[in-house]
Amino acid sequence: MQIKATYNKGNLEFAEPIRLTREEFQVVVDLPDDVILSGQTQSNKEESASHSDVPGSELLAKFRQILGPMHKQRPSASVQEDKDTYAEALWEKYNK
Repeated sequence: MQIKATYNKGNLEFAEPIRLTREEFQVVVDLPDDVILSGQTQSNKEESASHSDVPGSELLAKFRQILGPMHKQRPSASVQEDKDTYAEALWEKYNK
C-alpha cells in the first residue's frame, strides 16, 4: 500500500489518520534527491547501475528491498554443493 506523508523534524505525518496492526515494521521511503545532504544516493545509484545489465537483477533488487536486513549475501556455491547442503538439511530434519 502506498500512502502520502510529510516528513517533519524526524516524524512522518500522514495526510489522513490510519490505524496499524503492528507497532513496529519496516517501510520503504522514496526521497527526492534534492533533500538528502549526504552522498549516499549517488553511491546507491552507481551500485544499482552496475548490476542492471545482469538478467533478473531488477527482480533480485526488489527481493532484497523486501527482505531488508534479513537479506544476507551468500557466497557462491556449485550446484553439487547446493545439492549436498539440501540433502544434509533433509537428513537432519527427518532423522532426528
